[in-house]
Amino acid sequence: MPTKVTAEELKSGNVRMRQGGSATDYNVPGTINYTIERTNLQVQQGVVQSTNGTVTVTYPDSFENVPHLMISINSTEAGVTARKITETASGFTCVVERPGLSVGVVNFSSTANAKISWTATGIRAS
Repeated sequence: MPTKVTAEELKSGNVRMRQGGSATDYNVPGTINYTIERTNLQVQQGVVQSTNGTVTVTYPDSFENVPHLMISINSTEAGVTARKITETASGFTCVVERPGLSVGVVNFSSTANAKISWTATGIRAS
């Protein structure tokens, strides 16, 4: 039976159970339940500063492997999307785009019109 996670453990990133296809690679889908000891949960929100829409993030604390990453976009402009370009155990690069424009072209009236939020979960580097 899975161990319950308290609010205090969740705040500190101490998640003890996960489900997937690999004990160490959080990007492998599956239904196997794992008990884990060194979970690293990191979150951040930031303004898209670049006029070409490219955003590079370095994680505050590296992961052992490439973590499971979720990226969301909040924009006052219609149809804005974010897609991942590269990802490593120490960070990622994504591009924020608008449909109908060339790849990587954002063309915002102001950089304050787009914010990305991300959540990365994986095994804390030793």
